[in-house]
Amino acid sequence: MSDSAFPDLSRIVDASLYTFPPRGGDFLDTLQQLIDQCLPGTIGLKLLSMKPEVCRASLDYHVKTAGLHGLMHGGTIFAAGDTLTALMLLFHMSEHTRNVLTSGARIRYLRPVPRNTTVELEARLLDRTADRFKTVCDFFDSARKRVARANYDYILVDRAEFRT
Repeated sequence: MSDSAFPDLSRIVDASLYTFPPRGGDFLDTLQQLIDQCLPGTIGLKLLSMKPEVCRASLDYHVKTAGLHGLMHGGTIFAAGDTLTALMLLFHMSEHTRNVLTSGARIRYLRPVPRNTTVELEARLLDRTADRFKTVCDFFDSARKRVARANYDYILVDRAEFRT
């Protein structure tokens, strides 16, 4: 997919807070450099592939994203899934969209994530009704055993409705 098929990130990224990489890079690299500057970068989310219906990423275990029990913190997993599913909706925005907002979420943790584990994330679009989206994100350990599954709901907000 050519970069022209991707949205103009300057419409949704606050340039007063985040530095855009030099032009000319591919979309995945540009997006990774942007998210590395905020929460997803802090937790170590690495984008692997971005497509309109399925997106993939990885998340390495780090002590800074673990709980006191030494396992990956559930909030780390939740935030990574929320980020990946929201980024998938970049493909579904109109020229008038100002933001993608999480309107609801549910997660089920199935097994702990211990040290030295890389979690693979796979996000999919389930349903769209007008400006509302339902997504799912599955989280797998290195043996491809599911460690969690989350559903995230979103609404696309028009520029005219968005007030900062």
